[in-house]
Amino acid sequence: MGVWVGLGLNINLNGSNSLAGGRSSKLIAADSFDRDDNSSVLGLTDTGQPWISHTGTWGIQSQRAYTPAGTENYATVDVGLTDYKAEISLSVRVNRSGLVFRFTDSSNWYRFVLSSTTVFMQRRLSGTTTSLSSFSVTPTDGDTMKIIVNGSQFQGYYNNELKVTVTDTTFQTPTLVGLESAGLVCRLDNFKVEVL
Repeated sequence: MGVWVGLGLNINLNGSNSLAGGRSSKLIAADSFDRDDNSSVLGLTDTGQPWISHTGTWGIQSQRAYTPAGTENYATVDVGLTDYKAEISLSVRVNRSGLVFRFTDSSNWYRFVLSSTTVFMQRRLSGTTTSLSSFSVTPTDGDTMKIIVNGSQFQGYYNNELKVTVTDTTFQTPTLVGLESAGLVCRLDNFKVEVL
């Protein structure tokens, strides 16, 4: 037995979800941002979850998520699970663009973000940021970032290549996952979260 949400996605607690038409999927949340421009809200994901803007202003421009202002902006959706895989495309990358996960508020989260030519897996606890791991890349617009969150283990992929595995037990229960962007140039696209 499942619950229909959003645009025809049947979410089952056992992880076997189906799309309208009976196709099987592990999809929990997805957003192509393929809707009208809006400089002040992201609205709903394609699968029906509301975007929550925690800091900064988020909007849509040319069918991509963006932040018209601010230097440390977060927007999340509640996927109702603590273990999942999430990914995003950095259509136009800037300093500190990528994913936040197990997010509680702007002072407590994990993130997997590109900063110039370095990708960081970090934890922020009570406002203090700690690097858990990092690696260098030669970034180009359109690169993808993916995290696999499984218990206390997190795997970070850059362009579908596993780059880092870390273990951390600080945040085990938050179910918010989403985006980080710093500055108005960044454009993010094709957000997706799937069950493991």
